[in-house]
Amino acid sequence: MTAKVVRIIMVLLTVFIGSIVIPDFYRTSFKRNVKYVSLNYSEVTKQFVIWGLKKDRLLDTLGNEYSRQEYERMVPFSSMAQLMKRGEFPDTVDGVPVTPQLVAANSYRHIVNLTERGRYYAMTPLVHGGTDRVGYIYTNDMMRVNRNGIEFYNCETNRVDEEKSALFDKELRGLGYCPPAKKLYGQSSTGRNRDDGLFFVDSKDQLFQVRYRAYKPVCRKIDLPDGIKLRRVECEPDHPEVVAYLFGDNNGVYILTVDDRVLKLELDDFDYDSFKVFDVMGNLFYHMVSIQKDGFEKLYIFDRDYKLVDKYGIHSDVYEKSGAGMAEGFLFPFVTTTFSYVNGYYISTEGQPFVKFIWLNLVLAGVLLWMKRRKGLDVKNVFNVIDVLLVAVFGIFGFVGVLIYPIRK
Repeated sequence: MTAKVVRIIMVLLTVFIGSIVIPDFYRTSFKRNVKYVSLNYSEVTKQFVIWGLKKDRLLDTLGNEYSRQEYERMVPFSSMAQLMKRGEFPDTVDGVPVTPQLVAANSYRHIVNLTERGRYYAMTPLVHGGTDRVGYIYTNDMMRVNRNGIEFYNCETNRVDEEKSALFDKELRGLGYCPPAKKLYGQSSTGRNRDDGLFFVDSKDQLFQVRYRAYKPVCRKIDLPDGIKLRRVECEPDHPEVVAYLFGDNNGVYILTVDDRVLKLELDDFDYDSFKVFDVMGNLFYHMVSIQKDGFEKLYIFDRDYKLVDKYGIHSDVYEKSGAGMAEGFLFPFVTTTFSYVNGYYISTEGQPFVKFIWLNLVLAGVLLWMKRRKGLDVKNVFNVIDVLLVAVFGIFGFVGVLIYPIRK
């Protein structure tokens, strides 16, 4: 009896593992057949270039076709290494003299994953910039903003540094901040070109910046336009002009510049909840923002002053709408997805409509019943009945489980 109960537990464990492995293997086999389409913008022709619509050829918005080498000459800034290898890097682009050093100094890229799944610990290190040395150093504490206000927690002594906390708390309260903070933002690293400290939004949705210089706090309140409430602050410490990208609750995206301006980007189709990627690129001539979700990408071109120059959106195939993608609903009752990050491991299960998978489940349950009868097993036995019910409920996952752990006569 105990062995049979353990067997049922093993079958259920196989169902769980199967719901991860089998759909993943299925998607790996068929998802590759969906075309990947992407956009770029030519500094030479002033046209958008589309990659992926035609095999081994690229198209612009006028319908012209280009080979890979022709395309690389059209986008000399992003293809600089390949052009230099072939000795084709130009001396001028659109009448402007260029050098590899000048192009490299004015090129950047920052990819923002809009689907945040990482754990948040509400404690972050605040690096210190001293007057007695060049660069920045780590201190022994972590910063947090809770109901008590701003606190620096010393990791060596396991205590709150009351003196340092009071110093910062007094400075911030003079600016009108109201604890606790909703979230801390920043990239604390001693290897960055510029340290902008940490940002946080307080309980009244006010944005503050905190830095530590010469053993003194340097704090400021940043006035937000349009009465917006921030959903996220994405810091950009290596950009020569941009301090952070600010994502508002109105689906607006703003840029905080090094000269303390807050500029709104003209992104008409952006929706924080539906888009997955916010990809920012820049070169000597333009700032380019690509917003992406499954089956759609839109590329916005801004001049050096962030004035909109051009924009173009393109739809592409989506795996979920392909034949293989739609078949998933009929094959799998549910799909379990795992996400592994540095600070955690996550499991997400998504069910399918009952009216789709029930038919295959019933067919598999009938096949299992026939197999048991053919082997001479008592199909009225309670454990054989449980097997059939497991397959009727869990479909292909249950079918695999009961075949791996068969009931002995």
